[in-house]
Formats: sequence, C-alpha cells, structure tokens
Amino acid sequence: MTPLYSTLPLLYRTKKTINEESTYLLSYCSANKLPVNLKKTHYVIISSPQKANKLRLNLHNIEEKNYIKYLGIYIDNNLNWAPHTQDINSKISINLGILFRLRHFLTLNTLRQIFKMC
Repeated sequence: MTPLYSTLPLLYRTKKTINEESTYLLSYCSANKLPVNLKKTHYVIISSPQKANKLRLNLHNIEEKNYIKYLGIYIDNNLNWAPHTQDINSKISINLGILFRLRHFLTLNTLRQIFKMC
C-alpha cells in the first residue's frame, strides 16, 4: 500500500494535487515494474463534509470509502475508532467461541496457553 497525503485547506485543490501526484506514482510503478491494482485503490477524506469530486488514477475513478485499513488499523473519515474496535471485537469473539467449545477437551493450562497465543 502506498499512501498519498495532502493537507491543503481547500478540498478541490487537494484533489487536484493528488490527481497530479498520482501520475508520478504510476510512472514510478511502471518504471520499476510494480503492479497497481486499481480495484483495491481507495481514498478517505478526513475533513468536514464538502462536495466531493472524483479522484482519478490514469483514466480510472478511485472509489471513496468511509474507512480504510492501513498497517492493520482501520482509519475512518472522522478519525473514529469504531470500525477498528468492531474488527477487534469480531476476532476476539471468534477466538473465545473456539476456546469455549474446546474447554471440555483440553486442560485449563492448555486453554490458557492458547488464549495467550491469540
């Protein structure tokens, strides 16, 4: 994943800058034989709501998302942790469900070791 950041005060200037910089990114990727998967390319705008213009990469529109996963952490457009905590909760509930089912077959010490590994 290659993040592009811009902190210009006006949204339309920010999008224009990112559209211009993305051409440099694509030329770098093609020169170094790095593939760009446009289906997995998204963006998040962290600001007050404004009328959105589409970002483009080459001739492809990039989809705007409410949140993205970056380095294992979900970041949403309001800098809220709700998507990240939901992801952690679902992982924890799956692992606890497995441990709950295994409690009749394994010793307490073994269950603790498995719990600490998760």
